Amino acid sequence: MIKHIFLHISGSAGDESALDSAIALGSAHGARVSALITTDIPTPLYSEVGFAANEMLAKDYNEAKRSATALAEQTRQRLEQSGVEADVTVIDTSPANRAKAIATHARYSDVSIMGGRDGASAAVTFETLLMESGRPVIVVPPGAPLRARPRHVVLAWQASREATRAVHDALPLLDPGTKLDVLVIGSEESEEDRGEQPGQRIAEILGQLGLHAQIVAVPKQQGHSDGKSLLDYMEASNADLLVMGGYGHSPMRELLLGGTTRTVLNGLTKPVFFEH
Repeated sequence: MIKHIFLHISGSAGDESALDSAIALGSAHGARVSALITTDIPTPLYSEVGFAANEMLAKDYNEAKRSATALAEQTRQRLEQSGVEADVTVIDTSPANRAKAIATHARYSDVSIMGGRDGASAAVTFETLLMESGRPVIVVPPGAPLRARPRHVVLAWQASREATRAVHDALPLLDPGTKLDVLVIGSEESEEDRGEQPGQRIAEILGQLGLHAQIVAVPKQQGHSDGKSLLDYMEASNADLLVMGGYGHSPMRELLLGGTTRTVLNGLTKPVFFEH
């Protein structure tokens, strides 16, 4: 059940699609949308005489505050026009604490929505939201908002904690008529499969819930990452939404060595529902 949606508005290119997605979900589920906008507090420069007021920093802060207030008003008007129950909040925070403050606000929602493909700052926000809010995160690329009732959903499946949580938490988005692909990359049988076809058990569970899921096995390719395979399948199948576990390895390991989550985040062209 989705009754409270957290929406992060960053002033970037992904905001419009993220807002459209939040409105669509809010309307379909009768959910409240809580939008959050942050203003960075500049760090005073230190000199021999102590922390001195810096006119340039103050000017930058005042300008940022005006921009955030204007963005909040635009967001508020759009939400009011949509008819969904909503609130918009602007908070001051330091750049170092911005992502953690966003994650703290997101903890009181059922799902978070944010724009994607907006550079390093968005990546840090996403990582912190996913790892620290305890809530799933839907990342929406510019120009590709999420349908309130996705018609074709791809479930990136492996018998892991993250994937299991992702499938469970995405259930409110799925209807009996939704086309579901349980995508298994590689055909190696895990201990959890116990002699069954990989993906068969989760497909059976979904069937018991009234959802028809077909298993799609994609072989591993030499020099082709799992993340690239997911992106390629999303493009080829023209699916509306990808559901996947995020950061099965630590974010630091993915940063240093690469990983499925980071590959998908950097290359997504369709909305992705992440859960850790």
